[in-house]
Amino acid sequence: MQTMGCSQLHMPLLRLRTKKHGPGTWFLFLLKCDLKIERDSSYTFITDKQKGLGNAIAGWFPNAEHRHCVRHLYNNFKAKHPGEGLKQLVWNAARSSTVVWFNKHMADLRELSEGAWSWFQDKNPAQWSRAYFKDESRCDLLLNNLCESFNAVILPARDKHILTMLEKIRMDMMVRQSNRRVACERWKDLVGPRIKKIIDKIGQRATEYRAHRAGEFIFQITGCGEHGSKHAVDLGLHTCTCKRWQLSGIPCVHAVCALRFKKQEVALYCDDYLMPSTYMEAYNPIIYPIAGQEDWEPVDYPIAPPLFKQQPGRPKMKRVKEPGERNQTTAPPAPKEGKLPKTGIKMSCRVCGQQGHNKLGCPITKAAKAAATGEGSSSNKRKRTNNKPKRASFPNGCSNLKDQIIRSRKTWKKMKETAGGTSTSASASQSVQQPPTQSSQNPAARGAHKKSSQPMQQSQASSEWAGL
Repeated sequence: MQTMGCSQLHMPLLRLRTKKHGPGTWFLFLLKCDLKIERDSSYTFITDKQKGLGNAIAGWFPNAEHRHCVRHLYNNFKAKHPGEGLKQLVWNAARSSTVVWFNKHMADLRELSEGAWSWFQDKNPAQWSRAYFKDESRCDLLLNNLCESFNAVILPARDKHILTMLEKIRMDMMVRQSNRRVACERWKDLVGPRIKKIIDKIGQRATEYRAHRAGEFIFQITGCGEHGSKHAVDLGLHTCTCKRWQLSGIPCVHAVCALRFKKQEVALYCDDYLMPSTYMEAYNPIIYPIAGQEDWEPVDYPIAPPLFKQQPGRPKMKRVKEPGERNQTTAPPAPKEGKLPKTGIKMSCRVCGQQGHNKLGCPITKAAKAAATGEGSSSNKRKRTNNKPKRASFPNGCSNLKDQIIRSRKTWKKMKETAGGTSTSASASQSVQQPPTQSSQNPAARGAHKKSSQPMQQSQASSEWAGL
């Protein structure tokens, strides 16, 4: 829930989730007592269309304006009536500043979809369209994004103990108040930097209109062309027939055109709520620091909290997803640097110009390739190529693994013999120098020695095969 007392000075009070009427009624009662609210007509409440808050606000603040966030309203609407055309018409009706334009957009919505138009019949337009907003609040907001931002800040403290949570919120608000005061002291314009940007943006469109003087402060503003729009501006009363000036407190494009005709400063005609003096007055109260919890004095004061019903299961830490977000399980991939994503874009063929395929899958390209290669005839059919890598053939015509092992063994023996050639020559030279022994001179001994070396060679060969 978001509470506002004046335009552009919105202070979130609490993100409230209620069950029936108990906690909401209790909170609004304490809010009215703490802020000492006597004239509730100057306050505006924006909620997420929660069921219990409407009756609670009507009970404690009967004269206050109660609005609904249009984004949450549209999320409920698009669950039954999706479509980009309906979305644009709903938002155009919500942004309409006059009743005439609101009725025109609703008529277009009815012409496009009778069911979508019927869905809004039980919705009060004063709660979601600018055409029925009150002028006293000087606020034209349709969304409660400020409350969502505040809720994101206090998210780390929401699951903590009550004292830890409140201390975290107090620290954040204390620093926030101080930073706003310091930032306001640096302002150099008559209004804040955010309002200054809005005025500059409106001034760029003021060249499309012409001002015609009707009185000292009354002007007729006409648009360019024969069928341009016409509006009446009263600079003394700060009013325009488009109603945008009354809603926001910022001069509209028609008022800016009239002020330029009089050569007046646009910022001087902004509402008092937007001035730096009012801004400083809103953030002037100081949230004073306090000592730590270990230095507190023990107090025996019973506190009676409101009735609370424990819900089954664990508390939810994630927000409930919208109907359009439930189907999105994963986020889309980030686009590459220097390239735009092609998600949702249909490919087009460069050959025939049709969508749904590229030039490789084009029937014209396929027919040309078939004619060139003779595809389609039974006698000359093109064989399908196998993209798998071919297996390397055995060297020297080896057909099986056994032949390959035998050849590799013979090659290894040749390499061993060449490597041991130097040692053989050295041993031969030594044998030449040594005197002949009895076994070398006796032929029978040499035969016996040759027979004894054969089993040794066979054992060596078997060990080599074991190694392979």
